[in-house]
Amino acid sequence: MSLRISRRSLVFSAVVTSINSRISLAEAPLSKQEWMAAWMNGPTARDTEGQLWLGRFLDPIYFLLKPIEWKPSQLEKSKLPTVTVPEGFVTDLASIPWPLWSTGLRPDGSYTFAAIVHDYLYWSQTTKRAEADSILKLAMRDLKVSPSVIETIYAGVRVGGQAAWNANAQLKKLDEKRILQKYPDSATITWDEWKRRPDVFRP
Repeated sequence: MSLRISRRSLVFSAVVTSINSRISLAEAPLSKQEWMAAWMNGPTARDTEGQLWLGRFLDPIYFLLKPIEWKPSQLEKSKLPTVTVPEGFVTDLASIPWPLWSTGLRPDGSYTFAAIVHDYLYWSQTTKRAEADSILKLAMRDLKVSPSVIETIYAGVRVGGQAAWNANAQLKKLDEKRILQKYPDSATITWDEWKRRPDVFRP
């Protein structure tokens, strides 16, 4: 039987050590609020900010009506950036092939926030692809997605993500844009129709 020490137990141990140090130095117990602050702001605390506000075209393509943000933990800051997805970004949510929808893996699952962050990184390409995939995995953990779903989606993007990455790079060379400054005022407009208009995108 192999011994496995989870990252969470290591984190908890570190936070408890930090808290105990503060108690011995201050010679006074921490309040509940102080204890929670120490836990939430510990070295591995990450953050997902911004409620999802989405608009939709006639086809299942969506756009953010408000920005969202994912922040790495203190320990991850040297390796991973804070990611801010701007208002107006166009996304298909999680790119889950439709034959898998019946298994519970759908484009709009509990991992939607993480999928949009990942989609933006694949479009902007401001990180390496492997870093974008790691952020997807961490963001899904932050959202408390089940470990089996996280591993399935992460394995999928590691195996099949290069084609999407390359396709996005090619589309950007052809001057396709993905960040809107004007939104459709009719539910009958498709993404393909809207993106043909020259005045709907941010400069």
